[in-house]
Amino acid sequence: MDRRLGLALVAAGVAAVVGVRAWLPEPEPALPPQASTDLRLPPPPPLSSPTVPVQSRAGVLSGLVVYLSAGHGYVIHRLGEGWQRPEVHGVLEDTWTAHLVSHDLVPALERAGAQVLTVRERDPNPQAVVLDFDAAELQRPITTVQPAPRAPGLRPVALLRPDGQARWRLRAPGAGRWQLYASWVAASDRDPRATYTVRHPGGVQRTTVDQRRHGGEWWPLAAVELGAEDEVEVVLAGSGGGTLAAGAVRIGGGTVEVTDPRDGSRIERRAWELAAVHLLPGLGAPGSVWDRPGKGFAGDATARARWAAWSHPAGEEAVYLSIHTDAGGGAGTAAVVRWPCVGGDCPVEVGRSRALADAVREGLVGAVRETVQPRWPDRGTVRDQLAELSDEWNDEIPAVLLEVGFHDRPEEARLLVDSGFRAAVSDGIVAGLARWRLGEGAALPPGPAREVVWEGDRVGWAASEPSGHHGPATGWRVRARLDGRWTVGRWLMRTSWQVPEGAQAVEITGLSRAGLGRARVVERPAELVADAER
Repeated sequence: MDRRLGLALVAAGVAAVVGVRAWLPEPEPALPPQASTDLRLPPPPPLSSPTVPVQSRAGVLSGLVVYLSAGHGYVIHRLGEGWQRPEVHGVLEDTWTAHLVSHDLVPALERAGAQVLTVRERDPNPQAVVLDFDAAELQRPITTVQPAPRAPGLRPVALLRPDGQARWRLRAPGAGRWQLYASWVAASDRDPRATYTVRHPGGVQRTTVDQRRHGGEWWPLAAVELGAEDEVEVVLAGSGGGTLAAGAVRIGGGTVEVTDPRDGSRIERRAWELAAVHLLPGLGAPGSVWDRPGKGFAGDATARARWAAWSHPAGEEAVYLSIHTDAGGGAGTAAVVRWPCVGGDCPVEVGRSRALADAVREGLVGAVRETVQPRWPDRGTVRDQLAELSDEWNDEIPAVLLEVGFHDRPEEARLLVDSGFRAAVSDGIVAGLARWRLGEGAALPPGPAREVVWEGDRVGWAASEPSGHHGPATGWRVRARLDGRWTVGRWLMRTSWQVPEGAQAVEITGLSRAGLGRARVVERPAELVADAER
């Protein structure tokens, strides 16, 4: 995160500009790519990606809420519009961080049991379908509730009796991987253990939520793989502990219209691309969180911190993590914490940020050194007065900003776009969080299956050896892809499986009490395909 580049546009005093790129130096020629992904406009993950519950029943991070920021994004400002950082060596920080968060880090945290809330949109699909309560089948309704005008992102809800139920049926705009969300209006008499059940062709997933909290936010329910005509059913039911708020459900990221402060026109951009400050109104946040006249780009940085403090309810175990890359000379990974604090001594929770920073940085560096680059530099934990970490805006939960690597260093730019590097970064952050929370002996989710052999109608594999960022597997989940669709997963205690006839691929996922590992997908060997076609 090269702040000198980001602030250069303000210092230049440009009166009229077309976009941020006009204020910044031309990027150096891109290096020959070593990965197949264009991170400026990355596609959704392939259908082989594992579908896992958003809130795991078990996992080393179960009970922890991670407020996760993907850093910068596309901004529309009184001085212009564009990305907040320039593209260098084929890496655009604003989209690289969004790609890492949505495709790698969020799934890794969720597989370990964490609840993850992102301030930037995690679904890159430009289409979305939103159904309000009036599109649902309602049982035992009481009345409808209209949100206060000062909360523009809140949607009307139907209030149901404790034994009520709401059922939505919706279809994604097309085939692919889609994120599903729910929204409600919170109140003190709501059910603290309301359950959303999602039924789709890949299985059934359940998420329990506390409807006394997090009103207006788009709460992640599941990431689902769908065909073009597949239907998803979402059912809201209660535990009997309070009334139910049947609000809205959404599938897909969609687009957002932003008012251009220069002329009042409306600019539409894919939600996944936009900076946090443009998305917060749609999350039900009050204007005090996102409407900071005259603050410019600094307003986006502080909005992320204000979002975490606004969203975080008292008593919730939580951390704030922000993902960035760096520039301006240097190498490797650093963690940044706020110091000194406003007014001198830091609050206790802010003081815990140093230990959190050390843990996640050491976990990240250790995983990268073990699997990708043995000499990856560790720049340590540094102190800085970054607005995004200021206790003036967020004094409730520990907060850390991670500078993963230097996008203006050619050899590191190559690694940033490598899928193995991104997997190591994500696994290392999970390991660091687990150790910060539970100590050095914390159990870790298992690694991917290895030495996979597909012979005839059987597939066999070996478990990954435990490492500094992976633990042992105690069981396995297997699925097969038939006619382009993944079957419902089966759970095994052995390391072999009889593959269903006609399977084009198999997916193998390790599991343990610490969570789910990363899936290993193996395509059917070409010689077996040829035999089957004879």
